[in-house]
Amino acid sequence: MNNQRWVVLAVLSYMLSLGMALPIYAGSVVNTFMVVDMGWSRQTLGLLVAVNMIVSGLMAPAGAVVVNRFGIRRPLIAGAVLMGVLALVMATLVTAAWQAVLVFSVGMGVASNLTGIVTCQTGISQWFEDKRTTALSVLYAAMGVGGFGSVWLVTRVIESTHAWRTGWAVFMGAAVVGVALTLLLVRDKADSGAGVPAGTAPLKEALDRPGRPPVGASAAAGQTLGDALRSPFLWAVCLCMLAAMADGAFLTAHVQAYLRDTGFDPAAAAAAVSVFSLATLGGNLAIGAIAPRVAPRVACAASLLIFAAAFLVLAHVSGALMLNTYAVIAGFAFGALQVGNMAMFGHYWTAALFPSLTALGLLTQTAGGGVVPIVAGAYFDAHHTYLPVIMTLIAFNILSAAILMLTRPPGVKKPRVEQARGKMRHAAF
Repeated sequence: MNNQRWVVLAVLSYMLSLGMALPIYAGSVVNTFMVVDMGWSRQTLGLLVAVNMIVSGLMAPAGAVVVNRFGIRRPLIAGAVLMGVLALVMATLVTAAWQAVLVFSVGMGVASNLTGIVTCQTGISQWFEDKRTTALSVLYAAMGVGGFGSVWLVTRVIESTHAWRTGWAVFMGAAVVGVALTLLLVRDKADSGAGVPAGTAPLKEALDRPGRPPVGASAAAGQTLGDALRSPFLWAVCLCMLAAMADGAFLTAHVQAYLRDTGFDPAAAAAAVSVFSLATLGGNLAIGAIAPRVAPRVACAASLLIFAAAFLVLAHVSGALMLNTYAVIAGFAFGALQVGNMAMFGHYWTAALFPSLTALGLLTQTAGGGVVPIVAGAYFDAHHTYLPVIMTLIAFNILSAAILMLTRPPGVKKPRVEQARGKMRHAAF
């Protein structure tokens, strides 16, 4: 059983790369080439990413229901098949901006939801009652490696053929491999109470009943979904996720165009995306390593501040050294937040609430963060600069980090000074 769960983890890592790394990293490369070649606006470039993220976020609750009804295996297969078909359409039929938005943003948003975070993290929740943070670190680390490899491959394919449409062949091939791996190696763990395999209790029942905290977590026993929703700390976590998504959405949509504007050639701009995606591996592994010693909210707050520093470097970028410095720092921070944000759900709340809180967090971050690429693109089209947007993101990261640290997590007692003051007030009566 222990060996089998690591095999499942390997496949889930590949499928998360398929559902997230390809559209985010490789998709940004293809889309930038496409928008430039077709003469479309920067707002269109932002719209491609924004609609994709918003669709993914809005589909997150539905994705949780689908996983609850069918388990993880069938959604993974359906998402991979859909992604392969949509990549074929992008490669052969798309000629207008609205078509690209419909196929890539909407269609692949649905496909990414089926093969993405909710499904894969539910698989982790099913198969890993212990070492869950480690498994999440591996899951997202593989996504960083997948992003690095996919960007490199897509860039080479486009440069060798001088046609952006051929980049979608990478998506088609990856989808075929994903279907085969899932069919051969993935099944639902029928005895899991933390996941949502087919035939188990309905999602609402699973989320409303008190759940068992994962090993090593500080989650308070007896929690319900209502308890979690009434916790200010939950919304502080969602704000942290929103800040991370706003950062990632801007970089995904516009950083290559921004770097081209500042004098870097297309290959160097794409290479920065590769370095960024690989650097997420360091953040993924670092957050897993420090989890036993540092509270997740502290690690996430620090990561937001690191992200702010990366944007400061980006605002003044010039030359290869600064370019790579930005990419490494930003990638590290993004990777740490990927795991850290989800680790907070598992650390501060029970396992039974994990799918629902994950879906809520994804809904919040993508619906809000998805606006950023559109606004950034519209601002650039009007003013021909991204700098005010970058400075706003720096401020938002700092604010989110402060709120996360000032809000008390559930189950954490008040400091002794506050307790003493409370007793004194009670005694006065």
